[in-house]
Amino acid sequence: MPTKKQSEAFNKQVDNIMKEMGATEADSHYKYKIATKAGDLFINVWPPDKCTCYSIFCRFDDPGKAKAVLPYFSNLNKHSGKWNFHEYDSAYLLELFSNSLKKIA
Repeated sequence: MPTKKQSEAFNKQVDNIMKEMGATEADSHYKYKIATKAGDLFINVWPPDKCTCYSIFCRFDDPGKAKAVLPYFSNLNKHSGKWNFHEYDSAYLLELFSNSLKKIA
């Protein structure tokens, strides 16, 4: 389980990825919004005091469009549009998330 300090550092790294990718602030309970080939994607992370592992929570606004674009083996929930990432290794998760985003940017 990450410490609060580790979670804060992780969340800052997610913020940096979002800025690099051109994300904007979302008008919902998600922190970021980014336009992708699979439709608008909303992104958020846990507050540092709630982390049990490193997580990045994502949801496409159009699950049907996302399903058509993402590979069948992705972790997309084809009904809700949720596309979440969870891992105990923060470096691996950041790389996986960043590379996944770049494929649909």
